[in-house]
Amino acid sequence: MEGTVTYNLEDLKPEILTNGANIEIKRRDLFTLAEPSGVKSMWDFKLGSSPMDLSINAGAYEGDFELGGLALTGLTVKDGAASVDLSFSEPNPAVMTVFRYETGASQVKLAGLGNANFSTMIMSSGAGDYTLDFAGRLQRDVPSRLRPD
Repeated sequence: MEGTVTYNLEDLKPEILTNGANIEIKRRDLFTLAEPSGVKSMWDFKLGSSPMDLSINAGAYEGDFELGGLALTGLTVKDGAASVDLSFSEPNPAVMTVFRYETGASQVKLAGLGNANFSTMIMSSGAGDYTLDFAGRLQRDVPSRLRPD
């Protein structure tokens, strides 16, 4: 894994924790900042080619994720009021056991889901605007559960 983090307040400097092959990158909750306006926090990472289980836990944010070609064995995204574009432009070379997306009042576009190569998809959401595009090379029939909260 390699990448950069750009921020304009020292409180936004991420903490990087490693435990064997596990890497966790986290930062303080913005609600604890005295002056949250004008905050700049941009994360830009490139993940490796080894099989991985990826978890993204975020609150209110704007995110653009290109996961095409990654060997994902599991993917969990949990966010709040978010604006997210997540895509799989190339097939996942690994079988993803579960793709789970849990969100609040958000605007989410999931593209190229046929390339994600998941065995099960679970999506739960609040009020919002959601687009699920199953373009790509579907490897198998898969059960999917979509439930608005």
